[in-house]
Amino acid sequence: MELLETIVVESATGSRFIELYHGDLTRIPPDQAVDLLVVSAFPNDYSATHGSVVGALYRSGVSVAALARNKAEDLRENYGCWLSSPISDQMNPGFDRILCFEPEVRGSPPEVVGDIFRSLFPVIESGVAVSTIAMPLVASGDARWPRDQMFPPLLEAAVQWLQAGLRVDKIKIVDRERDKALALRQMMARFKANSPGGQSRQVAEHAYDVFISYSRLDRVAADHLANVLRAHRSKPAVFQDTLEIDGGASWQQKMWEALEASHKIVALYSPAYLASKVCQEEYAIARLREQEAGNILVPIYLVTTKLPAYIRILNYTDCRESDRDLLSAAIDKILPAR
Repeated sequence: MELLETIVVESATGSRFIELYHGDLTRIPPDQAVDLLVVSAFPNDYSATHGSVVGALYRSGVSVAALARNKAEDLRENYGCWLSSPISDQMNPGFDRILCFEPEVRGSPPEVVGDIFRSLFPVIESGVAVSTIAMPLVASGDARWPRDQMFPPLLEAAVQWLQAGLRVDKIKIVDRERDKALALRQMMARFKANSPGGQSRQVAEHAYDVFISYSRLDRVAADHLANVLRAHRSKPAVFQDTLEIDGGASWQQKMWEALEASHKIVALYSPAYLASKVCQEEYAIARLREQEAGNILVPIYLVTTKLPAYIRILNYTDCRESDRDLLSAAIDKILPAR
């Protein structure tokens, strides 16, 4: 594989790398082997088509359809992906596992490409060792999305998640056609040139004392908690998206900035919370900040549901079923004694 371009991303725990290669994902040499190969597919469709990575893998002896019948983790309901079991060393594919990204329709591929990195969070949290990742330019094969529409948002999402603390050392983006790989190199160079100050993380000031992460379906309980917090004698600054984000703002960027600028992040667990893409992203960012700095995330169990293992590992305050008295008492876990 031929390295064409590199972006260095500075995180709180060190340098991370996004690399562009010309090469063949089905023939990754041993000295460039990765832990995880990310592929994309239409839901439940692993056809070995000519223009897809799934098809190229099949012709090299790795059947994604067969791997799908013995998934290690099925996260499609909430994260639109599944993780394969470890692949036999005898096959020597240059990767240990496959993460197949196959979300239901949630928008155009450029809009959802960042979900690939969101889906990595529960995989890594479950204890799977993922230090290096390889992927094609997703959705540019059978899905036929223009490459100049897919590549910039993929780079932007990768930089953002690595800066936030996603525990991946290296992301390799690989194209097997040299002319297309060289075109991507030009786009990557422009991306770097248009990023003032490079890809260094800017540590935010704590503009908010508390960020409330919740599903809109749980807004009554969230409003109650926000009102109780604001009535506290310490007069904390509370971020609640319906109150703080105007309709014309980019909600995702504003959310990331607010999460970075909040001293505490309260997560209100419920069935709707676990099913919400926005809440999943807010929770992942909160956990990454928690791992980096500690004492950031305050989980509150709001409505009974089946909590995934990666969420159960944290102690939570039980306020089921949206019990107002218990929510009011929970502020002692949120605000420091003053």
